[in-house]
Amino acid sequence: MTTPEISKERALVKVAVTLSNEGKSPRSCAVRARLVGPDGTTLVAQALTASRAMAAGQTAVMECAALVVEKPLLWHPDHPQLYSVRVTVEENGRAVDETVVKTGLRWFKFTADKGFSSTASPCVCAVSTPTRIMPAGATRSPTPGIGAM
Repeated sequence: MTTPEISKERALVKVAVTLSNEGKSPRSCAVRARLVGPDGTTLVAQALTASRAMAAGQTAVMECAALVVEKPLLWHPDHPQLYSVRVTVEENGRAVDETVVKTGLRWFKFTADKGFSSTASPCVCAVSTPTRIMPAGATRSPTPGIGAM
């Protein structure tokens, strides 16, 4: 899943599914993707992709049509809105597999003049340095490479 376009006005969600036919005979299947809003309402239901024949042992990637959300509820630490992308694999009109991925629609950017910002608000970033944690009385880290400076 990728989100190549996100703004306060619109979000574009692209879904690609890797399918594997682990059976001993050819199968034909199609994929459907749905975007469910934070309140549980289905916002966008994509039609089934074209059915694809897969030989036994074959793996293939099927791309679903882009899901478009108008006026998305953007994820922010103060209001962590989560959407669900529900992907169903169908064979002969019957669901044979389904998975749900939760995601927040958000964006990040860094500019020299404004610094780092996320989902339309500036963020303060804390930077920490490695800390050496050693048993009392030790003069070097008990595990090589851990806590080494």
